[in-house]
Amino acid sequence: MYREIEPGIIAYFKSITAERKVGYKFALEKWDKEGRLQSKLMASKAQFMEEDGFWRVTDGKIRTIHDDGTEELREFAELDTVLKMSIADFGQRKEIIGTLNRQELANYIEEERNRGSGNVAFLEIEKYSRTSNAFAIYVLTLIGVSIAARKVRGGTGLHLFLAVVVGLTYVFAQKLTTVAATNVGLPAIIAVWVPNIIFLFLGVYIYIRAPK
Repeated sequence: MYREIEPGIIAYFKSITAERKVGYKFALEKWDKEGRLQSKLMASKAQFMEEDGFWRVTDGKIRTIHDDGTEELREFAELDTVLKMSIADFGQRKEIIGTLNRQELANYIEEERNRGSGNVAFLEIEKYSRTSNAFAIYVLTLIGVSIAARKVRGGTGLHLFLAVVVGLTYVFAQKLTTVAATNVGLPAIIAVWVPNIIFLFLGVYIYIRAPK
């Protein structure tokens, strides 16, 4: 997990325990405007001291690269420092994201993208799902009505069975494309709309074949 907390200053954590406000395998890099590394701090742990508003970094070392190319390495057991970040900056709470309106969510996505977040796909899925999920209601209703209009042996029981199969297949397709968006790089807008488009064609086909 990483964030650009200030221009040219990037913070890394390998893992975080949010409840304790502590992160492990911490690194802090400072780059100049030409893209040259100026210094790098590496430590086993960094804990946010909320009451005092600073970070306590333990068991680490600082590598400094001077303009003439020489390097300096300094080790330390404990270091207190003020950084423009908090543990909350490295996490996302789904319930909070769900309360943002469309413009707030768009601004948040842009902010996360600028900070180098690796989880922007999840946010984009949330953004596009707000429209696609509403559209899915119409698609599945079309399929349900078309199935119910066809009289087959087995009566209502078979209709219910087919409805459950269609619903489960839709959910499976949606989960499959969502995973592809978050792990493989499939664009989020495609991931959330592909199941709707496929099932829309299926619904239109069943509707055309259904008794009038």
